[in-house]
Amino acid sequence: MHDATTPAPSTAIAAQTMAKRWLAFADQARASRDFERARFWKAMELPPQQLSDSQYFEEEPGYQAFTQEFAGGKWAGIASFGDGDGQPGARFARLAFEHPDDRLDNAALDLAPVCGLDLDGFRKALLDAGYLEGPTAPSDAGYASKGTATVVFSRGPLQVSLVTQREAAQPQARRERACVVSAEARDFSESPSDAGSR
Repeated sequence: MHDATTPAPSTAIAAQTMAKRWLAFADQARASRDFERARFWKAMELPPQQLSDSQYFEEEPGYQAFTQEFAGGKWAGIASFGDGDGQPGARFARLAFEHPDDRLDNAALDLAPVCGLDLDGFRKALLDAGYLEGPTAPSDAGYASKGTATVVFSRGPLQVSLVTQREAAQPQARRERACVVSAEARDFSESPSDAGSR
């Protein structure tokens, strides 16, 4: 984080922008060698050269994450990449939108701030990129209260899982609109390239 005594640089990233950049990575990852940390951060255009007070970057062995807190609310976008242990499916590239009240099973939570690109937008981008849509699995715990479900897409050894929730409890149009709160891509190649160290 930058020195609090200096003005914060204007580097805030909108939720929709983060979603579009994550989808660009999912499109560009055509082979196992493409599914690596440096390519992910390049596609995400992250982290910025200088972090503002609303941005955080963390790193530990095999894992990196960038967090953007969105202005005017408690929502945050978190982009992360995990190198895994070399086993198929262990490496992942994830984007999540989180709100502290969501953990409380708050059925009245409004997802509009992070729903600029909804499930239909994600679906179109993934299908246009050659992914095949699989089944939708309603959540046993959250479907009744928040419409929580998981939609799976696949292309070759890559699998994308989208966790969705309804935009709002009311009115009906917003209740029927599904927003993506988590997008995760995993590489299930049998012999992934050495991608974690670059």
